[in-house]
Amino acid sequence: MLLDDGIVGRVIPRRFAGAVRSMTSPGWPERRLLPVAGVLILLTSVSVFYANASGNALPKGVAQASQLVRAWGVGHIYHIFPTMQTERQELVIEGSDDGQDWRPYVFRYKPGPLDRRPAFIVPHHPRLDWLIWFVPTQHPQHAYWFNRLMQQLWAGSREVTGLLAQNPFAGQPPRYLRVQAFRYRFTTAQERAETGDWWRREYLGEFPNVPPRRP
Repeated sequence: MLLDDGIVGRVIPRRFAGAVRSMTSPGWPERRLLPVAGVLILLTSVSVFYANASGNALPKGVAQASQLVRAWGVGHIYHIFPTMQTERQELVIEGSDDGQDWRPYVFRYKPGPLDRRPAFIVPHHPRLDWLIWFVPTQHPQHAYWFNRLMQQLWAGSREVTGLLAQNPFAGQPPRYLRVQAFRYRFTTAQERAETGDWWRREYLGEFPNVPPRRP
């Protein structure tokens, strides 16, 4: 579907070219359905765009009609993220045995240490590190599994700690856990030349006692 018919005609055997042209030439049903499909795509796309751009809910009837059309794959936002974040809020999980000396758990692909160079992950998908990206929104669906993660770290689960780059409590799980929230950004060329760090960060507070990230 992504190739022009002329390109397909040049790369397939000549004996099949006629059949391909006949299958791709629009007949009368298509000519009558195309305007209807065009109107549905336009109206549904406009309604979805308005709801995402304005933050206002659509009228109930319009929302139901739009949902019905989009259920057939027409008028979707065509992207997993209709909105993008303008800042990078990172969560750092720390453990302690005495409540004074806190040591961080280091993930394999999250920024973490300021001198860590961003990792090249394609085609690998670091699912745990990726999912934590959504936790700062403080949406209940992310809080459930994140709390389970904290419970397993506190219990010293080998299956969970094995997903990390560094477990500072390999011998015995810590007595206390906490989560610190930071706002990360890349260093400028001058900052990196002076410090060797890839990141700068600003302390926001102890999670979840910080404003939720929006969006």
